[in-house]
Amino acid sequence: MEFISQPREYGDVRENPFYPNHETMFILNQLKKTGLLRINEPIETLIEKEIPDFESLYGDQNQIKEFPVDENRLQSIRKILNLEADFPAKIVVISDDEKLLKHYLSSIAGSPDRVLFEYNMFLIKFSLGPGLEFIFIGILASPQLLKLLSVVSEQIHGFIFLINAQNLNKVGYFSYLINQALVQHPIPAACAVTYLNANQTLENVQSQFFLNWDISWTKFEANNVQSMVHLIESVQPVEPIEIGEEEGEEE
Repeated sequence: MEFISQPREYGDVRENPFYPNHETMFILNQLKKTGLLRINEPIETLIEKEIPDFESLYGDQNQIKEFPVDENRLQSIRKILNLEADFPAKIVVISDDEKLLKHYLSSIAGSPDRVLFEYNMFLIKFSLGPGLEFIFIGILASPQLLKLLSVVSEQIHGFIFLINAQNLNKVGYFSYLINQALVQHPIPAACAVTYLNANQTLENVQSQFFLNWDISWTKFEANNVQSMVHLIESVQPVEPIEIGEEEGEEE
């Protein structure tokens, strides 16, 4: 554990002087399975790979969390996300706050050890009732984001952009990534804000972003799982904002 307490190249770990190679590999595999080891693959390697269907990553997971909603709401969600029957909906959850992203996903999944980390993405699976399973794909808003989105390509149905109202230091860069993500994938999306203080409003936070898209904005309680799950219903179709429209409004 002391040897891998900081980021290491795979070759250096494999050739450590403490154990034979096969024992080292066994230990690394056990640490990865228990969520104690995080492995980052180069983006270039990921792009060259054929990423399997995300649902196959849960082949040995017999039980998933269920958050039942009534049939009318299920039908509305299916329609907005343009879902095919019997296939899980895949939503990409993006945040520039890693702590918030992990908290959000682990809360819905039930515990941190039910959050898988594969292909530099965090993955959870849950259900809104019979016939409607969701896979949330968590990705950090970083320089790698757009390349990772090219990996998942046409497999996704929507975006949720998580925003910590107490951490708005990189609003400009996050705005850029949101804009570019929607250029790549103009699919239903929502910006979801949490941790608003007494002096903040949703509109105030929204005004600090520079988005070229007409997108749904909402707020949620970071300590309320139902509030987190219900963000799915805030995901709505997006439309590009025409420059002429903005100028007309200013006049």
